[in-house]
Amino acid sequence: MLQKVIKVGNSLGVTLPREFVVKNKIKRGTLVSAAFSTPVSEASKYEMVADGEFTELIKEVDLRYGPALGELADLP
Repeated sequence: MLQKVIKVGNSLGVTLPREFVVKNKIKRGTLVSAAFSTPVSEASKYEMVADGEFTELIKEVDLRYGPALGELADLP
């Protein structure tokens, strides 16, 4: 999903579309991860929709293997 950065008070923020929020059960205070990439040209923009089943699978993998993956990431 591509979202424009907007001014929120003295800060900058990104809004999430309502459909995305509802589908992913996001509430105020929910921690989210954001990745930054270089700007994309208008011609190549597309909308990415999160798949609830995929999201649940990622959560299960993180719960089961998160600690081990964290340890592997810390290896020299």
